[in-house]
Parts: sequence; C-alpha cells; structure tokens
Amino acid sequence: AAEIGALEQRLHSMLTKQKTDFELLDLKSMKPEKFKGTRSEPWKPWARRFKAYCNGKSLGFRAALDWAEGQASEIHQVAGSGCPWDKAEFADEKLHDFLCATLAGDAVLLVDTPGLETRGFECWRLLCAKYSPNGGQHELDALMALLSPKTAKDLASLGGAISRFEHDWQQYE
Repeated sequence: AAEIGALEQRLHSMLTKQKTDFELLDLKSMKPEKFKGTRSEPWKPWARRFKAYCNGKSLGFRAALDWAEGQASEIHQVAGSGCPWDKAEFADEKLHDFLCATLAGDAVLLVDTPGLETRGFECWRLLCAKYSPNGGQHELDALMALLSPKTAKDLASLGGAISRFEHDWQQYE
C-alpha cells in the first residue's frame, strides 16, 4: 500500500509538471510588430496581437489592458483602482518600456511623454483613445466595405471569401 501510494504521488507530480511545462504559444515568433500610428495601419488587429502576447507572458495581462481601455479618466495609480489583475502594479512600468520598444512613428511620441515614464496602463488608455476606431466615419467605412466585398477568384476560394464576409459582418455588428 505504501509503495502504491508512493507511485501515485510520483505519477501525480509528473502530471503536474507536464501541465506547467506545456506551452502552447511560441512567444518568440508571436512578438507584435511595430505600430507606427499611420492612417493606413489598422489598430484593432495590432492591439489584439499585443494583448495576446502580453497575456501569453503573464496570465491576466489582457484583463488589465481591457480594464485600462475602459477607464474614462486618467489612470494615476493602478494599485487600489479596481484593476482585475493582482500583478498590474508591478507590470505598469514594464508595460511602458515594452510599448516604447513596440511602437514607432507618431504612436511612440504619445508614450514617450514626460510624466508617463512609469505609467504603462495610462499609456495604453491614451493609445486606445487615439487609435481605436470609433465614431460615424469608422462605421460608414465598415459598412461600405461590407457592401463591396472582394470577389472570389474561383470556386475553390469561394469558401474563404464567404468566411471573410461573415467575419467582417460580425465585426461590424
């Protein structure tokens, strides 16, 4: 009985180690490209990849970034402000550094402002407020894109064109 118990304990520890060693994301190849803030550069896909990368590095990061996006007023301090991630206070300065490394052009000027050096979540809030598409012009552009979809080249690519149209429709809604 003691030997069976020891084997069960060993098996349990091996399974636990496998669960913690399992890594689905290859964070080296997933690192987000630089965002320059040009009009032709879409914000939402870049922000989605950025959030996925940060969340892959530390589980809960996406929730903190979503929280920062939803803040209506300036974020002075993350601790005790209702952020859903317990590590946000420690990640605030690192987020600023990562944004400085990941942004370029006009976008980096927003983050590289005196007084924001250690306030990554406030920088994220400002970036979202500036570059996140919203308002009537964005809705009109999205509707125009829906009304003039790209045609499928042949019958084999029809399924992909339909999937793309359905995706665009769901995004519009």
